[in-house]
Amino acid sequence: MEKMKKISIFDRLQLYPSEIAALGIAWLVIILAFVPQALITPILAFTFGNSFFEPEFMSRASLMAFAIGGAFILHELGHKFAAQRFKARAAFQIDPRGLMITALSVALGFYLLMPGAVFWSSNLSKYDNIRGRVAAAGPVVNLLLASISLGLIAIGEGAETLSLGWIFFTFGQVSFFLNIYLGLFNMLPIWVLDGKKILTWNTTVYLTMMVMFVSLVMAGWFGFGIRFNFFIISFPPGGGIFGF
Repeated sequence: MEKMKKISIFDRLQLYPSEIAALGIAWLVIILAFVPQALITPILAFTFGNSFFEPEFMSRASLMAFAIGGAFILHELGHKFAAQRFKARAAFQIDPRGLMITALSVALGFYLLMPGAVFWSSNLSKYDNIRGRVAAAGPVVNLLLASISLGLIAIGEGAETLSLGWIFFTFGQVSFFLNIYLGLFNMLPIWVLDGKKILTWNTTVYLTMMVMFVSLVMAGWFGFGIRFNFFIISFPPGGGIFGF
C-alpha cells in the first residue's frame, strides 16, 4: 500500500517559501520603520539611562515586533484567503515602489507602510463586488485584532512589570494602535488602497466599517486614555505613539 504524503500546514494554506520570505522581509522593514519612534515612545520606554539588554526593554521590544507582525501579516493573509475563496491565485509579494514610499514617508516624519501587497488573479476580479470583498478582508482582520487588543489591555491593566498581565497590557497597547492605524490607513478611499475598492463595491459596508473603527478609537481613548498621533515629528520627548 502506497504511503500517503504528509501535507504541511503551509501547503494547506498555500503558503510557499518565496511568499513566506517576502512576508518576513516586509515584517522586518516595518519594524525598522518604527525604530525612530520606538526610541522615544513610552511603549518601549527607552531613555539614555537604560540598557538595551534590560529585561523590560527587551520584553517591550519583542512584544512590539510580534504586534507589528500580527497587524501587518494577518491583514495581508486576510486578503489572500479571501481571494482564494473565489478560486483566485493569490500571493504576497514585495513591491519595490512601496518600499521606496515607506522609506520616504518615515524620513519625512509619518508612516505610509506599503512594503508589499497580496496580488491575485481570477476571472472574477473584474467584478466590483468580488474586489470589494477581498479588499474588505484585510481591514476586517484589523478590526478583530484591535477588539481583542482592547480586551488584553483591560485584563492586564495595573499588573506588575514583566508579569503575565503586564505582557497582555503592553502587547495589547501596541497591537491596538498598530491595527487601528493600519486599518484606517487602508480604509482611505484613494489610489490602490482597500477603502477605494470597498466604497466602489458597497457604500453601506464602507461606512459601517468606518464607524466600527471610530468606535474602537473612542473606546481606547475614553476607556484607557489611548490617544492617536500619526506623525513622528510631532512627538515630544517622552510623548510617543499614544501621547502619554
